[in-house]
Amino acid sequence: MAKKKNYAFNSKVILWQGAAAWHFICLPKDVSREIKEAHGKFARGWGSLPIRATINKVAEGRPHVVDIIKNREIALVINTVEEKRNAINDSRAIRVSSLAAGATTYTTIAGAEAAVEGMRYLREIHVYDLQGLHKTLH
Repeated sequence: MAKKKNYAFNSKVILWQGAAAWHFICLPKDVSREIKEAHGKFARGWGSLPIRATINKVAEGRPHVVDIIKNREIALVINTVEEKRNAINDSRAIRVSSLAAGATTYTTIAGAEAAVEGMRYLREIHVYDLQGLHKTLH
């Protein structure tokens, strides 16, 4: 296995909707070349590589997660929080911006895992408002 390395750069995330959603980013040429040389043999379809990406926390500078949510570049938020003052403040900003942007939000790992498990078995997702369902009971 190739040695793990961290790369830091800013790039817009492009979502391709298909049978399974794909997320693309444009890499700086030097980073792209280095990754291809070091990890190219692990590439799958379209030259894709499994990665782990992180987004700046609010205190870490812009662009940060709240900016990305406000720009509607994120549709699903899984937001858990440590019991630290700045983490709690970040969590509130994330929840408020997610609500304003209409992003689906889970605040526990258990809730997110349950949602993902349910999504695995769906071909289509139908959204129902709670008030509408309540009206059908009467």
